[in-house]
Amino acid sequence: ADIHEAGQPPCRFRISSIEPRDVSDDLIGLMARSEGRICRHLHLPLQSGNSKVLREMHRPYDAEYFEGLVERLYAAMPMLSLSTDIICGFPGETDQEFNDTVELAQRCRFTKIHVFPYSQRAGTKAAQMPGQLSNAEKERRARELIALGETIGRQYRERFLGRTVEVLLEEQDTAGEWVGYTREYLRVEVHCPEGAQGQYRQVEICEVTDEGLRGHLA
Repeated sequence: ADIHEAGQPPCRFRISSIEPRDVSDDLIGLMARSEGRICRHLHLPLQSGNSKVLREMHRPYDAEYFEGLVERLYAAMPMLSLSTDIICGFPGETDQEFNDTVELAQRCRFTKIHVFPYSQRAGTKAAQMPGQLSNAEKERRARELIALGETIGRQYRERFLGRTVEVLLEEQDTAGEWVGYTREYLRVEVHCPEGAQGQYRQVEICEVTDEGLRGHLA
């Protein structure tokens, strides 16, 4: 099916969290052809960048498959924004296995990493596994991943400096600035006249913030 139909009002579709095995080549092609009508953003849970740990988590893919999928996505959409979930400190996770996760996250260039230190749950197989890590070590690994995600995310957002992008305005913040999102699902602050909610505006990006971007009407 073609995402563009004559007479249809401007709108966007955004795929939220999706499992790696559900991202087909057909879906990649449809997203690439949509010219941003399907947002160039996916939340693709990795959980671990080490295949052994993924097997122990009973994930239906390995690290090589995940990285290959990401390479196909970037080949079709170079400006794609990818966010992910990672669990650190899974029972028995060695320093090298954790480093595998860090290195894969760097290669995948995730714009946002949601980090979850492993937490024991009574009655689960993982809770009975040997090699339970200390809370201090799990927190240390979580801090490293969070810092990595912030660095990569900022580097990605810096690629938009000086560009004019289409922003869908959603709401006003407490300072009176309008907040909206790009086709890559990046948060943008912009000064705009009243009554702009739900409208598209062309915005020239002039600043990278901790939360997203800031710009002015083009």
